[in-house]
Amino acid sequence: MNVNPVNYHGSRPWHNVGRMVHDEVTTITGLEAEFPGWRVWRTTDTWWATRRGPEWMAEPRTVAADTAEGLRGELRDVLRTVPEPSHG
Repeated sequence: MNVNPVNYHGSRPWHNVGRMVHDEVTTITGLEAEFPGWRVWRTTDTWWATRRGPEWMAEPRTVAADTAEGLRGELRDVLRTVPEPSHG
């Protein structure tokens, strides 16, 4: 039996997975650089960001959105409401 990731139309469904993963990692890295102190990740249909560090326990610790751009907007809204502490 020949097991091969080829669908009935002859295309390889996993052909672009490496590119998609690379793009997603690039987006996550960019969001984390733009919003220091936040950890960003993605599930099947949701983008998430959680604050790092104990100083924010009383504030929203996690935000979510359907897209990376939506998450960027949510993070901007949170930061407008609760400014980041000065680290200096």
